[in-house]
Amino acid sequence: MFKFAAKGLSLLVLSLSNFHYWSWTGYLDIVSRYARTKLGPWWGVINASIFIFLITMLWSSILNVQIVDYLIYLSVGYIVWLWISTQIIESSQGYVPYLNIVKQTYIPFYSFIFRISVRNFIVLLHNFLIIIFALIYKGHFDFYFGLISFFGLCLVFLNIFFLMTIVSLLSSRFSDVGAATGTFVQLAFFFTPVIWLKEAFKGKTFFIELNPFYNWIEIVRSPLLGEVPTLYSYSFATFSFIFLMFISFVLYGKYEKRIVFWI
Repeated sequence: MFKFAAKGLSLLVLSLSNFHYWSWTGYLDIVSRYARTKLGPWWGVINASIFIFLITMLWSSILNVQIVDYLIYLSVGYIVWLWISTQIIESSQGYVPYLNIVKQTYIPFYSFIFRISVRNFIVLLHNFLIIIFALIYKGHFDFYFGLISFFGLCLVFLNIFFLMTIVSLLSSRFSDVGAATGTFVQLAFFFTPVIWLKEAFKGKTFFIELNPFYNWIEIVRSPLLGEVPTLYSYSFATFSFIFLMFISFVLYGKYEKRIVFWI
């Protein structure tokens, strides 16, 4: 098993050295996606802004919380959720979208996951303006907490990257995984405190704390709310990263050469 993991690590290093391919193609994916639009990725920002505004007006009253605090809570939670869920859903297509490439030349499969990460990171940067405006509306921002939030964002990226590698490999081998992933992500949204508050479940939060999406979002959102994330959330995110990374390395070290035949 550790032999396969070492081979998987070498594939990751090889993919990192292929930086020019996945960074450029990730950017071109965004360009081609919005080629005939005037606003491009800003359409996503507009859609997210409208959703956040309407939900804030409604749910801040339902939950009886301050609009300013809930606006930041929802903005960060929803933007990070969009970033996470979109990457997972896109990775559930497997490597089929890159069939013509992998059958003509050898490119480490991790490179295609980096490509997905790049294009979604560009979208995240656009959407992050919503969070900035929410913080400006609040009128207070602590640079120290901003750094903590950025650290959390990096840790979430590592988790999602290796989760995408696993989902992509399984989706390439089993077509049903793609459909199942989409359904799972939709259900996960309702079981994750993105719109609603964890405090609404008084003393019955064990199922929330076992939710990886909650812990990933929390280490980014809490600092921007002026709170330090719990040690539990950091520990959960760290162990999930190590676990997903190891599983990914083992799977790719063992099955990387077979993927081209699966698709």
